[in-house]
Amino acid sequence: MQVKDRIWGDFNIIENILIDLIKHPELLRLDKISQFGLPYRYYPIKQFTRLEHSIGVMVLLRDLGAGLEEQVAGLLHDVSHTSFSHLVDWVIGDRKNEDFQDKRHINFLRKSSLNNILKEHNLDVDKIANYDRFSLLEQPRPYLCADRIDYAIREFKDWANPQIVESCSSQLVNHKGRIVFSSEEGALKFSYNYMKLQREHWGGAEWILRWQIFSEVLRYALDKEILQKENFFRDDQFVLDILEASSDEEILKRLFLLENKLNFKIDDKKPAYVLHKKFRYIDPSYLDGDRELRLSENNKEYSTFLEREREHNKNGHKISLT
Repeated sequence: MQVKDRIWGDFNIIENILIDLIKHPELLRLDKISQFGLPYRYYPIKQFTRLEHSIGVMVLLRDLGAGLEEQVAGLLHDVSHTSFSHLVDWVIGDRKNEDFQDKRHINFLRKSSLNNILKEHNLDVDKIANYDRFSLLEQPRPYLCADRIDYAIREFKDWANPQIVESCSSQLVNHKGRIVFSSEEGALKFSYNYMKLQREHWGGAEWILRWQIFSEVLRYALDKEILQKENFFRDDQFVLDILEASSDEEILKRLFLLENKLNFKIDDKKPAYVLHKKFRYIDPSYLDGDRELRLSENNKEYSTFLEREREHNKNGHKISLT
């Protein structure tokens, strides 16, 4: 099977388990789930899907020399996502931690027919879902890992800074089972631009406001029994079809608002919303000869920058629609 990834290149996949998983309906469902929580119609920033990201994580791991089990874990790491990705945490999960998908991942895999494929290839589902075993795939924030790198690089490519994609991706190194940069320059370039994603997108006023408005639509639809919680376990369009066909004036008014330019203002006096978003940042390691160094510990300017951004994020956004 040929896999063509727009970031990491072309790969010839010969392992039957990877081929079987890539073709499985549960994985293909991720092609109908936006990485950003809402599809482009209501969230006008260039999009990619959870499927693109999942395959990207797998091939990045492959490129870094990860074993087959870790590649499988990377391919499946997002398969338990509901429709609208982490936005669902604002409705039925933990809004602060955005970890609804993480908490249901192991049980989802155990019950899924994906587990039959794992068994056919003599892989244990509990081991595949145990990310402590896979140091390239997952690391606690703020370290580098394949998951974090892939979704960031895709946004660099799409809007944040396309010029650095090649230089950043070419400096990723598997050093003793962890991903580091081969130079301080690469680490700095990636980290500053990762924070651009946090400030201008993930924690940006318009995008948080869009999440807020749509989460209100979903909660309202649940309260009115227009939606059922189990609907979230399908895909984005399935739920949107229910909402758009509801003829409920409040739902349609809010969707119309999101479908058009969102007019709002920063309002410190009487804001309609005071919104906060999870603070995402990166503090990677890099190689200096044979030494592995932590960026913030060896670059005072970056350390100061991180603290400033952390404080900025704590303030949140005071917003009113206009």
